[in-house]
Amino acid sequence: IFLHGHLGERYGRRFEFAIHSAVEAVRLLGANFPGFMADVMNHKPGFLIKVNGGSAHDVATLRQTHICPDIHIVPAIAGAGGDDGLR
Repeated sequence: IFLHGHLGERYGRRFEFAIHSAVEAVRLLGANFPGFMADVMNHKPGFLIKVNGGSAHDVATLRQTHICPDIHIVPAIAGAGGDDGLR
Protein backbone atom coordinates (compact mmCIF):
# COMPACT_ATOMS: atom_id res chain seq x y z
CA ILE A 1 0.00 0.00 0.00
CA PHE A 2 1.34 3.42 -0.94
CA LEU A 3 -0.02 6.59 0.65
CA HIS A 4 0.51 9.87 -1.17
CA GLY A 5 0.18 13.52 -0.17
CA HIS A 6 -0.66 14.46 3.39
CA LEU A 7 -1.67 10.88 4.29
CA GLY A 8 1.83 9.67 3.40
CA GLU A 9 3.41 12.48 5.38
CA ARG A 10 1.27 11.78 8.44
CA TYR A 11 1.07 7.95 8.49
CA GLY A 12 3.94 6.71 6.34
CA ARG A 13 4.37 6.28 2.62
CA ARG A 14 4.69 2.51 2.14
CA PHE A 15 3.21 -0.53 3.88
CA GLU A 16 3.27 -4.24 3.23
CA PHE A 17 0.28 -6.21 4.48
CA ALA A 18 -1.25 -9.59 3.70
CA ILE A 19 -4.49 -8.28 2.20
CA HIS A 20 -6.58 -9.13 -0.83
CA SER A 21 -8.48 -5.96 -1.73
CA ALA A 22 -8.38 -2.18 -1.57
CA VAL A 23 -11.26 -2.24 0.91
CA GLU A 24 -9.17 -4.39 3.25
CA ALA A 25 -6.28 -1.94 2.88
CA VAL A 26 -8.38 1.05 3.93
CA ARG A 27 -9.94 -0.86 6.85
CA LEU A 28 -6.54 -2.04 8.06
CA LEU A 29 -5.05 1.45 7.93
CA GLY A 30 -8.10 2.85 9.74
CA ALA A 31 -7.82 0.22 12.46
CA ASN A 32 -4.12 0.87 13.01
CA PHE A 33 -3.95 4.65 12.78
CA PRO A 34 -6.34 6.76 14.88
CA GLY A 35 -7.56 9.63 12.75
CA PHE A 36 -6.84 7.95 9.40
CA MET A 37 -10.51 7.50 8.43
CA ALA A 38 -11.36 11.04 9.52
CA ASP A 39 -8.51 12.39 7.37
CA VAL A 40 -9.78 10.40 4.39
CA MET A 41 -13.42 11.41 4.88
CA ASN A 42 -12.68 15.09 5.50
CA HIS A 43 -10.42 15.64 2.48
CA LYS A 44 -12.41 17.37 -0.23
CA PRO A 45 -12.61 16.50 -3.12
CA GLY A 46 -11.65 13.01 -1.93
CA PHE A 47 -9.08 10.42 -2.91
CA LEU A 48 -8.25 8.29 -5.92
CA ILE A 49 -7.49 4.64 -5.31
CA LYS A 50 -5.36 2.89 -7.89
CA VAL A 51 -5.06 -0.90 -7.91
CA ASN A 52 -2.32 -2.51 -10.01
CA GLY A 53 -1.96 0.64 -12.11
CA GLY A 54 -5.67 1.22 -12.84
CA SER A 55 -8.07 3.57 -11.10
CA ALA A 56 -10.85 2.02 -9.03
CA HIS A 57 -14.01 3.93 -9.91
CA ASP A 58 -16.62 1.94 -7.99
CA VAL A 59 -17.13 -0.10 -4.83
CA ALA A 60 -17.18 -3.39 -6.75
CA THR A 61 -13.66 -2.75 -8.04
CA LEU A 62 -12.46 -1.83 -4.55
CA ARG A 63 -13.84 -5.11 -3.19
CA GLN A 64 -12.32 -7.30 -5.92
CA THR A 65 -9.74 -9.76 -4.73
CA HIS A 66 -6.33 -9.18 -6.27
CA ILE A 67 -3.17 -11.24 -6.07
CA CYS A 68 -0.21 -9.11 -4.88
CA PRO A 69 -1.93 -5.79 -5.51
CA ASP A 70 -0.18 -2.47 -5.65
CA ILE A 71 -2.64 -0.11 -3.99
CA HIS A 72 -2.03 3.64 -4.19
CA ILE A 73 -4.20 6.09 -2.24
CA VAL A 74 -3.79 9.51 -3.82
CA PRO A 75 -5.49 12.79 -2.79
CA ALA A 76 -7.68 14.16 -5.58
CA ILE A 77 -7.11 17.74 -6.66
CA ALA A 78 -10.07 20.09 -6.97
CA GLY A 79 -10.79 20.97 -10.59
CA ALA A 80 -8.82 18.01 -11.93
CA GLY A 81 -11.72 16.83 -14.09
CA GLY A 82 -9.95 17.77 -17.33
CA ASP A 83 -12.56 20.32 -18.43
CA ASP A 84 -10.71 23.55 -19.12
CA GLY A 85 -13.82 25.41 -20.28
CA LEU A 86 -12.31 26.18 -23.71
CA ARG A 87 -15.03 24.79 -26.00
